[in-house]
Amino acid sequence: MTKTLKLSALLFLSLFLSGLCAHAQDLSIQGDTIRVSSSAYPMLKFMGEVRDYNTLCGDYKLVPGDNTITIRPATSKPVKVCLLIVSEGSKNSPRQHQFVILYDKETNPAKLIHDYSTKDLMEERIAYLKNLKNGGSQAQSASDSKNDAGDSKKEKKKKRHHKKDKNDSDSQQQATEQTAKSDPSEHPDSSPSNIQTPTASNTSSGSESGSDASTQQGDVFNVSDIPEEQIKGRVKQKINAFYRVCENLCEKVDVDGSIKYGMKLFDNNEDAIVATSSSNSKDVKPQKIRQYFIHLSQLNYKRVEMTASEIKFVSNFHKGPDGKWHASAVIIQDFKGYKDYNILAYKDQTTKTVDIIISLIEEVREGKTIRKFDIFLGNISVTNVAS
Repeated sequence: MTKTLKLSALLFLSLFLSGLCAHAQDLSIQGDTIRVSSSAYPMLKFMGEVRDYNTLCGDYKLVPGDNTITIRPATSKPVKVCLLIVSEGSKNSPRQHQFVILYDKETNPAKLIHDYSTKDLMEERIAYLKNLKNGGSQAQSASDSKNDAGDSKKEKKKKRHHKKDKNDSDSQQQATEQTAKSDPSEHPDSSPSNIQTPTASNTSSGSESGSDASTQQGDVFNVSDIPEEQIKGRVKQKINAFYRVCENLCEKVDVDGSIKYGMKLFDNNEDAIVATSSSNSKDVKPQKIRQYFIHLSQLNYKRVEMTASEIKFVSNFHKGPDGKWHASAVIIQDFKGYKDYNILAYKDQTTKTVDIIISLIEEVREGKTIRKFDIFLGNISVTNVAS
């Protein structure tokens, strides 16, 4: 399958998953196009705190702030199109958005701030995207119209942007149609940050597909109510997000913001331990998570690649004294450090065990019981090191 078709499959899967939890997301952006170039780094501003993000490709670096994400190319020749998923808002009820990152050398510097920071701005953009998708008027949002009013040159630019937006929409539609014909086994695991699992009393008698779990009214909510594939997909996202933070820190990209986001992956548990090792020594050094992040930011590398090439569960979930569910997974960690952009200075492969923690959430909205979960990382230990 070509890279374009794979990206199409990711987009289709993401939109499908977002539809399953749409009732929990009153305001969500679906398919807005964000243009990036080697000299123009756009910033997305949101209503709430950024809780999670995933590009589903490694060609772009994401620099998180409290309520923002800045996007920049991570390679000299990034892929043309990449999907970005962002979860922001409250911990119990985050909003999930899907964006299309488009690499464009002609990116307009005036369009680098994408503002979704208020309810009015969100509703306005959502309405515009729906209108665009339905083949309606190609008018810009009200804020763009005000900025462009009375300026003939800006009016011409606006028409060109209209044409680009329409082409983007057409490309996304074609990608979705291609995905419907593709092999479903190619679709990767991708789960929202919180999966809602309504009780059976609030759903039809038949079991729901996707994220909904069929339960009896009055049953105690436990981890067995969540489909295993959703848990595994979410764990992979968390582990991959951890390694993106590590790469950002090694490359000195917004150190404070990266550490703050990295701590969220561990539920801000300052006592979580990460063990480190080296192929040059058999010593294993445990560090508390914050000290580990600070240590990474002090390494002398120009570029770093850290990935989990394999993730396997080795234990079933059990309920701990903290009321949360615990398990562990084994990962194969690959580390490559470059003194210059293309000069490899050090590499190793480490087998590590990662503690996985699931937090279950139940809340009542308008008489309906909503069940959700979130996953956090715990201690990370070293099992084996290979040079």
